[in-house]
Amino acid sequence: MLTPYDIRKALCDNYVPVVAHAVLIPSYIAWTGWRAVGKTVDEAVNLCRHVKKLEEIGCFGAGLEVVPARIGEWLS
Repeated sequence: MLTPYDIRKALCDNYVPVVAHAVLIPSYIAWTGWRAVGKTVDEAVNLCRHVKKLEEIGCFGAGLEVVPARIGEWLS
């Protein structure tokens, strides 16, 4: 079964520019509510891993939404 990373990597490998999405996923609002992600150490570390993985597979950007400012600055 393909993961979202596999799909993004296939696009990047075939020269399709990909801006990935990190953090607030509108379809998950019912689960998490409208809140900043990355407020705890565990969430910040997971977010960092996710963004680094996107960078490794070739995404040229990642949209960060509802992230504490200092985490967004650090990831940028």
